[in-house]
Amino acid sequence: NCFIGGFLIHFFCRLTGSGLGIAAILTAAVLGNTINVYLRGEGHLFIGFSTAVFATIGMLIMARRHKNRKVSRYHMLLPFMAGAALLAMLGSSGERTDLGAHLFGLLSGLFIGRLITTEIFIKLRNSAALQLFLFLLTGFIIYFSWSMALSRVY
Repeated sequence: NCFIGGFLIHFFCRLTGSGLGIAAILTAAVLGNTINVYLRGEGHLFIGFSTAVFATIGMLIMARRHKNRKVSRYHMLLPFMAGAALLAMLGSSGERTDLGAHLFGLLSGLFIGRLITTEIFIKLRNSAALQLFLFLLTGFIIYFSWSMALSRVY
């Protein structure tokens, strides 16, 4: 997850900027994990980084779709088919694999990816102040979340 996810996140952030990219990944991963936990019930307590990896794949699919608006319908489906293939290859093997987290990560990535490919977000990508703010905010949210989680463990 970390190796493949690191590459995907790097390329996604090169498209969107570090602040917007990391904030979008965190938002999509939280959405995917929330849906998965809601559907699996209260007993499901495992939340992992792979949801963020598949959310990033979903957002990259939408970025590719946005880039190729004026192509045939067949070519418009290629990024979605690639995402489904990656889900099948990377996200469904193993005894303890959480297929729901991977699937909902991909779907939430498609949803958030569609939002960030709108014209307003494309214009906001060039704002250095917004990028810095989102980067720092995301870092704070991650730090705060880990602090809360670890304080309950010890």
